[in-house]
This record gives sequence, structure tokens and C-alpha cells, in this order.
Amino acid sequence: MNRLEKLHDAQLTIDGYIDVTFKEVKKNIGSLAILFGLFYIVVPLVTILLSVLPFTEQFTELGEALTAYSQLTEPPDPEQVVEVFMPLISKIIVPLSVIFTVISIAFIWLSLATAVLIERSILGKPVNAFKALGKTLSKVPLVIVVGLIIALAFILGFIVLSLVTIVPGAYFEMFLLPLVGAIAMVVF
Repeated sequence: MNRLEKLHDAQLTIDGYIDVTFKEVKKNIGSLAILFGLFYIVVPLVTILLSVLPFTEQFTELGEALTAYSQLTEPPDPEQVVEVFMPLISKIIVPLSVIFTVISIAFIWLSLATAVLIERSILGKPVNAFKALGKTLSKVPLVIVVGLIIALAFILGFIVLSLVTIVPGAYFEMFLLPLVGAIAMVVF
């Protein structure tokens, strides 16, 4: 019985699945180590380096501004707060958003490569981490588009649920309608 037939065996128990998994991991430890090293060591370290080091000056300025505002005895003018903090925050948020996007794409790519690697291993085909990375690179844009479509569907669903239940319930001061809307959002 080959690996795929063994996985489809209706009599296979949890310990049988775990046994098959450990055998596959043991057999392909080199390729998995490359992907997991990239996934759990290289990408997080690059993320930290790219998101902290270039912005130390801005973080210092932001910290000084926060310290100055925390020591005020009177509440500051909101316009003054916006005037001080917005340039600092915009200097930090835009580059960090770009870095976060690039890192998210890297994680998607590594996840796809890991799935291809595991699939090839189960099917008994030759396994190579770099070939899996190359094979999945063209699929990353499709996964991103599908993820954005799913996110948009969730956002639209939440908007519709809130417009149908929570907003009218709050407007007419109905207790149960917002509660039903909140439950519906959780279920959604």
C-alpha cells in the first residue's frame, strides 16, 4: 500500500496519520528545514530589521512628543496634537505598511511552497524546496486576489448586517435588534 492509499484508508486512526506524517517529515527534513528556516527565522529577522532600524529617529521623535504631551497639566488642543503627531506617524506608517505587505506576500509564497512540498512527498515524487518555491511563485498573485475578494465579501457582509440590524436597532432604541445583529456577525 503506497502513501496515498494509506492516507485514504478508512481504517487509519489518528496515530496512523501521525505515523505517516513523521515518516514524511523524517524523509524530507532537509527541504522542510529550508522552508521553515525561511519562514520562521529569515523572514521575521528581515521584518524586524526593516521595520525598526530605518525608523529609530522617527520612533525617538514620537517618544519625545508623547513624553512632552504626557507631562502637560492642561489638556492639549486637538488641532495641536494632530499638527505634531501626524507628520511623525505618516513617516512611520507608510513605509511600515509597505514592509508589512511585502512580508505578507513572502509568507503566502512560503506557505504555498510548503503545501507543494508536502503534496509531492505524499505522492512519492521528488522533493526540492527551491523547485517548490519556483513552482509556486506564479500562483502568489492569484492567492492574493482570492484573499482580497474574500476579505471584501466579509467587509460587505458586516456592512450589510450592521445596516440591517444594528443601525436601525440603535436608532429606534430596540434592545434585541442590535443583539441579534451582533450574534449574526459572529455567526457570519
